[in-house]
Amino acid sequence: MKNDQSLQSRSMRGMNSIAKLFRVSCVLNCILLTGCHSWQKSHLAAVHYFEAGQLADSREQLTRSLESRGAEKELLTLDHAIVALADGDAQECESALREVRLKLDYLTQKDAGEQVTAFLSDENAIAWSGRDYERLMVDNILLLSSLVSNGTDSFAYATQVTKRCNDELKTLVAASQKAAGNQSTPGDESSVVRVASHETLHGTGGVDSLTSSASLQPLAMAAYLTTAVMSESILRQDLAETARNQVGVWNKEFADRDAVADSGGFGMQCPAGWGAVHVIAMVGQAPEWKSESAEPTSTALLLADRILSATGKHSLPPTIAPVQIGHPVVSADTPPAGFLTGNVQTAGHHLPSQGIPLTFLTLVDLNQAAVDSYRTHRDQEIARAIARRIVKKGAVYAVKESQDVTRNSLVDLAVNIGGVIWEAMERPDLRSWRLLPARIEVARTQLPEGDSEVCIRTAGQRDPLRIPVNIQNGRNTYVVLFVPNRSVSGKVLLGGPEYRAM
Repeated sequence: MKNDQSLQSRSMRGMNSIAKLFRVSCVLNCILLTGCHSWQKSHLAAVHYFEAGQLADSREQLTRSLESRGAEKELLTLDHAIVALADGDAQECESALREVRLKLDYLTQKDAGEQVTAFLSDENAIAWSGRDYERLMVDNILLLSSLVSNGTDSFAYATQVTKRCNDELKTLVAASQKAAGNQSTPGDESSVVRVASHETLHGTGGVDSLTSSASLQPLAMAAYLTTAVMSESILRQDLAETARNQVGVWNKEFADRDAVADSGGFGMQCPAGWGAVHVIAMVGQAPEWKSESAEPTSTALLLADRILSATGKHSLPPTIAPVQIGHPVVSADTPPAGFLTGNVQTAGHHLPSQGIPLTFLTLVDLNQAAVDSYRTHRDQEIARAIARRIVKKGAVYAVKESQDVTRNSLVDLAVNIGGVIWEAMERPDLRSWRLLPARIEVARTQLPEGDSEVCIRTAGQRDPLRIPVNIQNGRNTYVVLFVPNRSVSGKVLLGGPEYRAM
């Protein structure tokens, strides 16, 4: 009788321990998932409103998301900054991005508490710090917003992105030299600059030998904008030339096509009495990340379950839910290449009466960047999912061992069911900077100083969008517009010697 009572008491303790562990996990997951559903719903609405050009409604939905999900504050603030920029408020965009950039630098460091929580739930427990290409785009949008605002800090931002470009270039050169059997690597900044010089990049062992991944393509925009900033100073022409050469490292196709298009120089690179106009179009929307089942991993885990259950003292919860990771899905609504065309109308200087044509070239393809980032980190994501399953199965096994749960008993079955539910509650990390464009296209030409008119057409549009610009000698003028779907959304921003939004 005592033995039966003891066994019953021990079983009850086992059930209570498992119930406690399971409750904690369920509460944690429910908090994460409930908050996730809440903020994601309004976030998705904000994305749709942005596509439709309803910027006020998009702001409102992003504000709701911020109120319901504090952990994604940085992500939502980035989208809020894009809406502000599209609405003509470049200063608000710049201020928000500066704050977020500091926080993201901090969040990229690993936090032990978050890591433990993630193993008990999923990757969403870790504060969002952005994928590699998203973090690079923070610097790009920050510099761009400064150029169409007061421009006060544009040189400082350009200097910062130059350092990042040089750091990445140094890594590429080191990898190239190692592959060629040369173990020497450039060790200081001056060596990097020499590697990035025109002679090295276009000579033997130059740019053709450097392989840059698509996830680093945002650095092409950083180098392009840096070229423009540096080109307006007679003392920084060497920095401008170096930055312009580096565009070809991060996006060789753009550099090659730009050379063929003969779009002219930047700033003081233009002939005397001339300046440059840069039309920068944010086309489409960046990919949405969705769940993907890593089936081979699930099969391996299922086999591991059976092996451990057959050889161990206790059975393990069967693997029913597959391992889930995120993967990017390119929007079908993204306008195709060639969707934008244009020309510039100006008087005098024996220019063609039909205007100077504008050739739009893709400077950054964030669809490619997202896919490359996914492929690069896929094995790591799967490995983390496997590790999380091991931790959860180990926890269940440890509880069974500590409570001496009898194999194939009712308690054993209940624990296994709890373990299955625990694993099934995992969700992959699908958080992303949704209001980034799918592509950043640039058209550039040099014009005589004075008033001109930039005319932009979208495919199928009869009447062009007419944008008056004022060109000044040796300076750069910027025209920034958003085309998230099939038409221009929000305001057209102008930057340069005169700063205003239409």
